[in-house]
Amino acid sequence: MKRILFTLIFFILSLSLFIDQSHAVQLAVGTKVWVVDWDPWFDKAIMGPHNTHQNLSQDFYSGMFVMGGLNFSLVQGNFGLSAGAYYGGNALGKYTSSYNMNSGNKIYHIDEKGSFSASRWDFDAALSYRIISQFKVFAGYKGQRYEMMGTRLSGLTEVTSNVYETGGGNQYTSVGFISGPGIGAGYTYDMGPFLIGATLSVAFLTGDYTLPEFWDPNPNSSLPSDYGMNLKATAINGEPFIGFKAGDRALFLVGFRYQTFNTEVESKKPDNPNYSLGSEPDGTPIYKLKKPDTFWGLSFTYSILF
Repeated sequence: MKRILFTLIFFILSLSLFIDQSHAVQLAVGTKVWVVDWDPWFDKAIMGPHNTHQNLSQDFYSGMFVMGGLNFSLVQGNFGLSAGAYYGGNALGKYTSSYNMNSGNKIYHIDEKGSFSASRWDFDAALSYRIISQFKVFAGYKGQRYEMMGTRLSGLTEVTSNVYETGGGNQYTSVGFISGPGIGAGYTYDMGPFLIGATLSVAFLTGDYTLPEFWDPNPNSSLPSDYGMNLKATAINGEPFIGFKAGDRALFLVGFRYQTFNTEVESKKPDNPNYSLGSEPDGTPIYKLKKPDTFWGLSFTYSILF
């Protein structure tokens, strides 16, 4: 709720800058689509909590990911206000894991496999000021919500006797939200009907990640129902682009976007092994991880100018 109120206050204060009648207001409404490769931070951090994530034989992968949405901007004099909301889904991933675990006087070999589908929402809002005709600076707010649905199946074999003892699995839906302030700069060079430019920004985000729905047929599972993580991230985003103006009413842009989140993941209860993010090969619980999150590919924008 505090984040929503902050966003509303930001918009109200920003819109108050556009009451100067001495300059005409230009409105642009458009759509934007990305065709990208997304490698999310949760590739290893939550592929089956309490497992030795270092022994994965195949990492999480997403492949091609399509994301799109709507945006608008207002410009009056040197001030500008912009906002956008974008959605992408069905980034599929698979993994396999094979490792040994000590339990009492026995050694068990565990084979696991899992599959995932993921989706994400991005929200952006910024207030800009044009210092010179080609160069502007901006500050704003960024939010990101993602949801992952996964399944995990495992088999447990006692190594000494080579006897398959048990198998199990789980299904879960995990939800994360992270948001915070950001700053950046943009450059645009106008060449008649064509233009080239680039933007560069950094954002400082906080949030959490939870598993609101979890099903596990194993009655001995120690994963608590309120299992979750606290998140901190520094996001860096760069996007060069080229554009074409079709008359006075339409604008086409093609760009290349690279976005990276340096994400710090920490257990919500770092003193309780049941809330660990995994374990070292020697069984030591892991309560904090640093994971990159990358998002890169082509962007296509079409805007109508009023």
